Amino acid sequence: MPSAGVAPCCIDAAVSLADGLWIVGWVLAADIKSTTVTAGTTRGDADLIVRYWRQDVADHFGIERGNRPLLGFVVRVPVHGLPPKSAIELQFQTSESPATAKAELADPAQTDFANGLRAQWPLIGPALIRAHDPVGLMPLLRLMATPIGDRFGKFQFFVEPAISTGNEGLLVNGWAVDPDRELRHLYLSCSRTGRVLGDLATHWARTPRADVSERHVGTLTVGQDPGFIAWLPCSGTSDTGVTDHLYALAVLKDGRIARQDIKPSPALGPMASVQHVLRLFTESQPRLGDILESHVGPAIDAIWRHRTRSEPRLARQDFGSAPAAPDISVIVPLYGRYDFMRHQLAVFADDPAMERVELIYVIDDPNITTPALQLAEELSGLFRLPFSVISYNENLGFAGANNVAARIARGRVLILLNSDVMPVKPGWAPALAEQLASLPEAGIVGTTLLYEDGSLQHAGLQLRRLARWAGLPVNIHPGKGLSYVSTGQSRQVSGVTAACMTIHRKLYQELGGLDEGFILGDFEDSDMCFRASAKGHKIYCADVPMYHLERQSQSLAGDSWKHKVTLYNCWRHSKRLPANAVTSK
Repeated sequence: MPSAGVAPCCIDAAVSLADGLWIVGWVLAADIKSTTVTAGTTRGDADLIVRYWRQDVADHFGIERGNRPLLGFVVRVPVHGLPPKSAIELQFQTSESPATAKAELADPAQTDFANGLRAQWPLIGPALIRAHDPVGLMPLLRLMATPIGDRFGKFQFFVEPAISTGNEGLLVNGWAVDPDRELRHLYLSCSRTGRVLGDLATHWARTPRADVSERHVGTLTVGQDPGFIAWLPCSGTSDTGVTDHLYALAVLKDGRIARQDIKPSPALGPMASVQHVLRLFTESQPRLGDILESHVGPAIDAIWRHRTRSEPRLARQDFGSAPAAPDISVIVPLYGRYDFMRHQLAVFADDPAMERVELIYVIDDPNITTPALQLAEELSGLFRLPFSVISYNENLGFAGANNVAARIARGRVLILLNSDVMPVKPGWAPALAEQLASLPEAGIVGTTLLYEDGSLQHAGLQLRRLARWAGLPVNIHPGKGLSYVSTGQSRQVSGVTAACMTIHRKLYQELGGLDEGFILGDFEDSDMCFRASAKGHKIYCADVPMYHLERQSQSLAGDSWKHKVTLYNCWRHSKRLPANAVTSK
């Protein structure tokens, strides 16, 4: 009931939440100048007040809406730590007369209080949300939220467990069906820390979800994608327990609030996290460019940069007596297929020049270490050509494997070579080293690569935009598939493939090696070429023909996510290119 005072006033409910003391009630005063609350021995001024129409109060006092449009109030006072049952006194200073009301502080856990406040929420909620940023109201909104269910009608949503990307943010996906456009905000919050991590509805990119579309036939219109993916950049997401205490809060335009507690995130390693993210979209879906640029790209970039890295513990096994002071070191990574070592060594054994070359095989796949070493032992006795095998108990990718070997290589010149590249003629290694030494300002020298039938596969790289990949620049091989005609001349090009790449060891070290930010193996070769060019070095393709059994040194069968790894690497590569790098569209 109203307390004594000139202006009738009443407190309906008062509750202490994480952000202060909230009071709901009504007052017959049109213009409130200030609001002061006394709670026990604590006194404070309100930092938030919202007025709204109270039809029940108007009916009781016979007030027409046009005469006194706002009767209800919501007040927040930055007072904390009040025990339940504390005495509350609210004082309004108005342009007409003061008003005072008294009440007892409720326990926010009491169902009666929550239900009483919910009874007024259809009036309070819209007024609060229109007047204030909902992020600042989160403790109250959380209290008023109800589990998503039938009472929300056509609007439904679900948020999958989030993927942590180190300490830079979260990658979130899920679905939302909202045919009547009722959603105003969809907040992701942490109940343990109280943080609001972001509004998914302002960050997301919509994606197809066939499973959801099938369940909501007749609700979704043609062209509506119910799925979403959202990258939320925010710090502190690597803290223990953050992703185990997430919840989503949907704020609708009519003030209704739906809550979903999100299942704890799975414990995934870096590569498993990358695979998970890549499976959240398709290469053919609309808005692919936005998904890569604003969501998938930054998320994977953060995951990969924050992976735990340590210097791998190398095991080295030498077969035969290596040359005492080699001028050239040839580095050959092995991943998946190791049987190409047999074919390569058979060709190398017929090349007298290889006896003066340091040959290093790098096993970048722990699954093949034992059989690869057994094969190396067999081949050493068969071909009598000295070589070394480096192994370690992890997968570093193409760039990492080459970088590890480059750090222990002794040659002044490094030749990076795929295991499925076979020389056409003996003397290929010193020929490439001679080109590197004699060509003007040469920094990197690649070579002519041929298919098995002798047609041209590679004689330098160019960048062209690929429409089906959102216009991203991809490496193309001019003349690919044409008949190969030897010219005996080297040509300056913009880039060459690391299937066979020759570079001074000193320059390789100055450039920091191949960039290990590219996952598995794509684009790190052209990236190195552009970095070398930026330092004033020129890139050449020599006419020293080699056969290349392209991509046979690794199997892609059944691994569609690996194709999307290439897409990610393409995106990352595009972010590092100089402005004039793309020569054609």
